[in-house]
Amino acid sequence: MIVALAPSWTWARDSSEERQVLLRMFHYHDSMGLTQDSLWSNVYVRHQFNIEKRNPLLMCVPTLYHVSYGDERSFLSESFSTVSFFDGKVITSNRHIQISTIKRYRKTMPNLMPYLTPNLYQETIINENILSPFHYHNRFFYKYRVIIYPNETALVTIRPRTFNTQTVKGQALVCTRTGRVITTMLEGEYDMIHFNIDVIMGDEGLLSLIPKQCTLIARFSLLGNRLTARHQAIFNLPGVIPDTLVDSHDPALMATVRPDSLTEEQKEIYAQYEARMKKKEEERKQEKPSKPNFVKDVLWDIIGDNVVNRIKGNFGMDNRGSFRTSPLFNPLYMGYSDRRGVTYRFDARGAYTFNDNQDINTRVKLGYSFKQRQFYFYMPVTYTFDKAHGGFVTFEFGFGDRISNSLVAQHVLDLAQVDQWMEGKDIEDFKDSYFQIKGHYDISDHVGVSLGAVFHRRGALNKEAYHEVGLQSRYHSFSPNIELQLRPLGWRGPIITADYERGIKGMFKSDNNYERWEFDMSYILDLPCMRFLSLRAGGGFYSTAIDKYNFVDYTNFRENNIPGSWNDEWSGNFELLSRKMYNTSRYYLRSNITYESPLLALSWVPWIGHFIEKERMYVSVLKAERLKHYEELGYSFTNRLFSFGVFTAFSEGKYDSFGLRFGFELFSHW
Repeated sequence: MIVALAPSWTWARDSSEERQVLLRMFHYHDSMGLTQDSLWSNVYVRHQFNIEKRNPLLMCVPTLYHVSYGDERSFLSESFSTVSFFDGKVITSNRHIQISTIKRYRKTMPNLMPYLTPNLYQETIINENILSPFHYHNRFFYKYRVIIYPNETALVTIRPRTFNTQTVKGQALVCTRTGRVITTMLEGEYDMIHFNIDVIMGDEGLLSLIPKQCTLIARFSLLGNRLTARHQAIFNLPGVIPDTLVDSHDPALMATVRPDSLTEEQKEIYAQYEARMKKKEEERKQEKPSKPNFVKDVLWDIIGDNVVNRIKGNFGMDNRGSFRTSPLFNPLYMGYSDRRGVTYRFDARGAYTFNDNQDINTRVKLGYSFKQRQFYFYMPVTYTFDKAHGGFVTFEFGFGDRISNSLVAQHVLDLAQVDQWMEGKDIEDFKDSYFQIKGHYDISDHVGVSLGAVFHRRGALNKEAYHEVGLQSRYHSFSPNIELQLRPLGWRGPIITADYERGIKGMFKSDNNYERWEFDMSYILDLPCMRFLSLRAGGGFYSTAIDKYNFVDYTNFRENNIPGSWNDEWSGNFELLSRKMYNTSRYYLRSNITYESPLLALSWVPWIGHFIEKERMYVSVLKAERLKHYEELGYSFTNRLFSFGVFTAFSEGKYDSFGLRFGFELFSHW
């Protein structure tokens, strides 16, 4: 705990001596001139959870399912691990010993672990969140008050200019000669967690960039549930056990590495747990073996856990394989828009590593639009044969997307000699299924090449209309393609791509014969203080005539049914553009700009702004054959519960439409 040693103090902005202390603190990391290198540390961590109040809704919170029922209200876990750091960040963690009173050694609130290794000297303290008051770029978001002591230390009091979830308050004891943070206490609130951390930093060199000891008190409240977590981490402990020991659950071994004594309360938690285990074992010996309880063992423990929690694990030799799936029902994977209504998404990933240069991975993304009654599916399988040079082969399969063809629909009307199909049923829409194979190789850090081919099968939703006039309702296309990727400034600069695709009529029942060209440039500029500027520009055209059997289908200009890849789901897209506009123009020119900041406008509004995590502004412009001028302006914000966006479109210089976007963010970082 930091205690003031002198009564006098002054505001940092009013005294050059105090300003110098702050400048040394801001630039301590850089002034050390340290050579970046990995740092290994033996770490002891203790977790104590006390559930003060709970109801059945607690089991819906990720990772809290196994503490949401039963008679126990207090839980204790301990672990001893070897952790590697690079530039103050945790890179790897190898756990040697773990004991716990939580069922099946389940991880509980793993989102709290980064709070035990705060990266004080970087722009963000906890992962990529919470602006550090010890970084020079963030000084405008905080007020500082400095008290200088005679023993080459100073007490720095920190107060945010606006009480936002991305800022903290507290104080730090700083060395006035070097600017090194000796100890600090910080308080804040992020992602439904109110936290207090008390940190003692290392003494010198690389060790001064990481904590020597950290204590965390975190409080979580939601819908009548209240939980308090007390975590403690002690670093740089001697290695008294072999490094080859992996994930032991031996309490005797833990007693040999535990650096301090347990409190009486913690001893009682272990005693009650051992008594429960002993009682269950005695009952198991006395009673006759009974049949498994299907409701308890299957529905409650297995299905119930997997429905609300992420599922992940390892398999294969040396755990080289891994898999991870989203919960079956998680609000995070649901959203809302005017066009699609409520949407649900599911995401699953799997990977297997053969060696340092070769692996195989797959991903399954599916979604359902309740308003459109559309099911989307997307699954790529990628085999990487040369990681060093970006060499990989991808097999991709997908279905459920909709594509329109106004020319073939007009042909149906002409044959039927009508202006509109009976009962106004849509005859332009087709359901698209595709299979694609692509190989990629990076010739250098600046140039990459991809070769591949794609096969499409497009079936009319209104098959009866096509059959009545004697036309086929299903069309095929087979198209080889090539892509050239340029990175003028290397991997950290803009990416420019040029795509060429040629449809070959007759091959694999292909009905299409076309040539398509596309050019695209994208760049996400990482700005100080957690700000980003996302830029995208491009265009495309068909160099062959478009007839009724050629579906206009661009690679970089299409409706995104299962969003992802940018910093948010709405960047780089047109949110209000009619779906059919993507498939009607022989050419297009587009540009998209998104500016993102944690403290932009709404964040400064009293009370409301406290809960705003990110704000974004969007500007999108399009020029196409059937749409000469189209612009979209948008604004969105993200908080702990949801993302909300408003968009306005203008067509041919006139107001066109207005739309809202909504997506759940609940537990996105858990």
